[in-house]
Amino acid sequence: MSSSSSAVAAVSFDLALLEGDLDLNEEHIASLEAGVAVVDQQIKEQGAAIKKLKDEKADRAVVLAEVKKLDELKAFKTKITNKLFPPQVLDVDREGLEELARRRFFFAPAFSIYGGFRGLFDLGPPGCAIKANLLNFWRQFFVLEENMLEIDTTSLTPDIVLQVSGVCLILVLLVVPSRPTSSTSGAS
Repeated sequence: MSSSSSAVAAVSFDLALLEGDLDLNEEHIASLEAGVAVVDQQIKEQGAAIKKLKDEKADRAVVLAEVKKLDELKAFKTKITNKLFPPQVLDVDREGLEELARRRFFFAPAFSIYGGFRGLFDLGPPGCAIKANLLNFWRQFFVLEENMLEIDTTSLTPDIVLQVSGVCLILVLLVVPSRPTSSTSGAS
């Protein structure tokens, strides 16, 4: 765990702050926040070093060793942030929260004027803003920092895909009688 040790050496706070249930005062918090900034910088530098190795087509074992160091730095950062912002169990009234979100038009059942359609929702302005923020956060991390590629696929699936995949074994067309000719046709 050499990279964690080097990360620890560069971070100027008492490692005892990360252990146990020690109550943090303002000085401890400031020290940990500074530590996060240092580790963030080290993570960026390690990521750049890995990218450079990949560009130079370095040996796979060397790249994997550097990736392991990066993972250790990220784990160390997580340990610091968990100490700064400990996970809490929240007692939330889910039904009340959903009702509030509906009233403030974060979301609404899709096609509600026609009785709604189970499982489909429309987003209101606040819901759209949250969705945009989540997508931007995702892009910032995966696309910009991790150099992954983004794709956007269709929201519609042809029925042949559903048939072949086994999701839909039998497609049944609703047959309705045609009044003038008494013949039948598939509903569309």
